[in-house]
Amino acid sequence: MMTTSEKMNLILQRSGKTKKWLAEQWGISQPSISQKFKEDNWKESDLKKFCAIMNLTYVINFTDRNGETL
Repeated sequence: MMTTSEKMNLILQRSGKTKKWLAEQWGISQPSISQKFKEDNWKESDLKKFCAIMNLTYVINFTDRNGETL
């Protein structure tokens, strides 16, 4: 299973964007964004911001043991 940072890296790669570009769009330094990726400790607000920058839809699904999505 991929980590959140690995998934975000893949999205960046597929879109031809870099972490430097993402940091500029985010309004933070490149070392700061690199640290976020390294720690893989994303807040929900970070994920929403990433999706907004990358023009993605932010969705969270919870699935119980019976396979029902809540």
